[in-house]
Amino acid sequence: MKILARFGVLLLAATLALPSLAADKNYTRGSIWTVTMIKTEPGKQDDYIDSLKAEYVSVYEEAIKQKVITSFKILTGDYSNPGDWDVLILTEAPNFAAIDTMEAKFDAIAAKIYGSEVKAEDNDKKSMSDRAPIRKVYGGKLMQEIHYVK
Repeated sequence: MKILARFGVLLLAATLALPSLAADKNYTRGSIWTVTMIKTEPGKQDDYIDSLKAEYVSVYEEAIKQKVITSFKILTGDYSNPGDWDVLILTEAPNFAAIDTMEAKFDAIAAKIYGSEVKAEDNDKKSMSDRAPIRKVYGGKLMQEIHYVK
């Protein structure tokens, strides 16, 4: 019984120490970002960006209004080598919990914009098919922003 009591005291002390250990970090955690890296075919970057505007902007702007996401950005640049990507799509969410429900909420927004879930899905399939010849998705990551403590 004494061993359990000592273990309980040690566990309590460790639990109380955790906030002070976290306070020693020189940063705090912020927003969650989904990052998608795309390589467009030579001379097709403008076509790809135009295709994103036609589909994504209205859905993403509505998602911001509904607080599904915090923001989004699309960055473009030149290749740094032949195997490099040239378009970066960033989508900001307030926290990890928001990521869990994001897909369903985006589906509902798209259904509202396009008139039904079926029309939204058909539009998405067509857009993906139209973009396939002009781009390659290099990958995606889920990352968390940090803010340095002053």
